[in-house]
Amino acid sequence: ALDGMTDFRLDNLAIDGQTSTELLQRLNNGLYDEQLKHADVVVLSIGGNDLLENIYPIISSLGITAENRELNLSNVDILLLLSQISTLEEDLKTSLTQFEVNLKEISTILNDKTDGIVYIQTLYNPFEDFVDISMVTEFTQSNLDKFNNIVRNNSADSYKIIDVAASFVGKCNSLTRISEIDIHPNEA
Repeated sequence: ALDGMTDFRLDNLAIDGQTSTELLQRLNNGLYDEQLKHADVVVLSIGGNDLLENIYPIISSLGITAENRELNLSNVDILLLLSQISTLEEDLKTSLTQFEVNLKEISTILNDKTDGIVYIQTLYNPFEDFVDISMVTEFTQSNLDKFNNIVRNNSADSYKIIDVAASFVGKCNSLTRISEIDIHPNEA
């Protein structure tokens, strides 16, 4: 979106669905070394997929899709859903713990490989308007609060924070493609 509008070069190295573990592997393999060596600024949005890989199976089991955002338990495999829900809290706790470990290592590697300023974004709750399934909305917000605290508490001198979460509160329907079950920001 910024191409041709500025006098700087923007390299978008994002990979859809990438987790912090996968980014860490790519950083350790030197995949981004050349770009980092010349970067004045590095902006990173990472960790959301660490959480989503635990949540999307439940949304799918509930039969919620881009075409159907309403909860209808008549077609739900209750045993599968209960199995997924029963481990969700522990799965998210494990994911958050691993994300914190990865984040520390990612920020160390980035600071070793670039003289540029490193920014890491907080995450917004893309499900804030799913009022029909408030337990998912509240549970998601609770875990995103934990995630964002990890980002904030580990910044110290390693990176600066872009508080995307605060900017998106109450605006996720208009700023994302969540109506299509796509959590990513739109062009707005």
